[in-house]
Amino acid sequence: MNPGGSAGRESLVAPKPDVARVWRRWEARFVGIGLDYNLLVKLKAAIADWDDWCRAFSAEAADLEAFGHDAMARGHSLTAAEAWSTAVVLYHL
Repeated sequence: MNPGGSAGRESLVAPKPDVARVWRRWEARFVGIGLDYNLLVKLKAAIADWDDWCRAFSAEAADLEAFGHDAMARGHSLTAAEAWSTAVVLYHL
């Protein structure tokens, strides 16, 4: 045991998930919870590596959040609610 060194720490770091495998497992579930398939295709194209996952989902969520604010300002409350509810899901994923 080496309390001050870094030996053995590598084993504590989980390997990055394979993005293609994650999509195969979760894509149908994402559609099942109501995410638009075209949005998922867009995200799939933007995510080449696990490190891209959070950035891509968060960027799309931020765009939808802003769209929701614009829609609400124009009096389109249903459109705003739909954009915001999708943004919430994307921020969660």
